[in-house]
Amino acid sequence: MNAALLQKLSVVTDEEKAILAGKEAVNRALYYSPGGPSNEIDSSRVLTNGKLIDIRPNTRFVHFPRHTHSFVEFIYMCSGQTTHFVDGQKIVLKQGDLLFMNQHATQEILPASMNDIGVNFMILPAFFDRTFQMMGNRDNALRDFIISCLTDTNRGGNYLYFQVADVLPVQNLVENLIWLQLFGEKDRRLLSQNTMALLFLSLMNYTDKIHMAKSSWERSTGRQALRTLQKGAAWRRPPSPGSSKKTPGRPSRSSSWKSASVRRSFFSPTPSSRWMTSRRRWGTRTRAFSTGSSSAVPV
Repeated sequence: MNAALLQKLSVVTDEEKAILAGKEAVNRALYYSPGGPSNEIDSSRVLTNGKLIDIRPNTRFVHFPRHTHSFVEFIYMCSGQTTHFVDGQKIVLKQGDLLFMNQHATQEILPASMNDIGVNFMILPAFFDRTFQMMGNRDNALRDFIISCLTDTNRGGNYLYFQVADVLPVQNLVENLIWLQLFGEKDRRLLSQNTMALLFLSLMNYTDKIHMAKSSWERSTGRQALRTLQKGAAWRRPPSPGSSKKTPGRPSRSSSWKSASVRRSFFSPTPSSRWMTSRRRWGTRTRAFSTGSSSAVPV
């Protein structure tokens, strides 16, 4: 990582100074709103002045108890390593790794040392409008993740973990994003949105480096079945040669009925009313889209 960026991110914060002085817990006033959910980090605490995205270094030297977020969080490991429990699953982030979590994930973090430096990207769902447009309708786990970020429904598989330390284009794009948040001024939001979109497009070329929750892999089986049916799998016995009558057996079904049937079996679609509520919640215009059939990536 760029030495100047790493030096700026490694500075001991006031919260960390208090911890080193003997305080044994995180400063809740920095993360949680009075009267709000006791374990939900509030976006209004960490995203101020109308920002859709911001960053802060990870809090070191202390255990960060189990919590959720009212925003989307990405973690990039600049140096060292940190241990996380996301939805109960242990993840050890090492230098160059990326961890994406939607707002439905639960997270717990074990204490980190001085040289274990990570960056937390805190992002409101509206920020991903540009990313979603640029990704188009291609079937992939990253598009699924964006959809989960844009809805209020916990669909399972709430994180994506990338071991991409050796992928230079990804590393460069992440460093560009960090630089924009620390030093960018003119057109900062637009540049950040386009850089994030390019990051997702780049990651789509390295799907072999994605690790995800078990429930995401289970859903991928349903997507594969859906694609098979849409390609014309037979659901009934063919008629006898020369006969104009349908033979007894399973009734003929339209392709749209088959697709809907499989979706009901393997997915939990978000009702349109929840989608509308979600978009109003984040103060952006509603965009209708279809979740389509997306292929998850094997662990």
